[in-house]
Amino acid sequence: AEAVTKLQTVDLWRTQLTPQQLEAIFTAISRDTKLKSLNIYTNSLYLIEPELLARAVSKLETVRLGGVFLTTQQAEAILTAISSGVSKLKNVDISNNHLIAVEPALLARAVTRLETVGLWKTHLTTQQAEAIFTAINGDSKIKNLNIC
Repeated sequence: AEAVTKLQTVDLWRTQLTPQQLEAIFTAISRDTKLKSLNIYTNSLYLIEPELLARAVSKLETVRLGGVFLTTQQAEAILTAISSGVSKLKNVDISNNHLIAVEPALLARAVTRLETVGLWKTHLTTQQAEAIFTAINGDSKIKNLNIC
């Protein structure tokens, strides 16, 4: 896990890592890292503690978390870190996760602080979509949004 923190880009797409391996990676990243981009698409993260996950991904510039079975608590922890300004994240893909229970204003605030956001197949509610587009009309850094 420590080796991951020495690299700038890591692609672990479809690697079927165990919860213990994933926890070790996120713990290492949360401590100290040179890593800027992590693709962990399709690994099951639902057992990872929300605050650990948020702390780790906040140290990155790009994270791809598509199809990782994020819980509402994990998604909200990540979005809170982004919204609060403590995150270095610029590009986030959380596609193919169920975000239907995420508070619309929180989701919208986070989206406006990012440059690129992937939200396809996240089962957004009408209220969430409206909140996002209303927020984008205000002060926003967003350049690319995939919401289909």
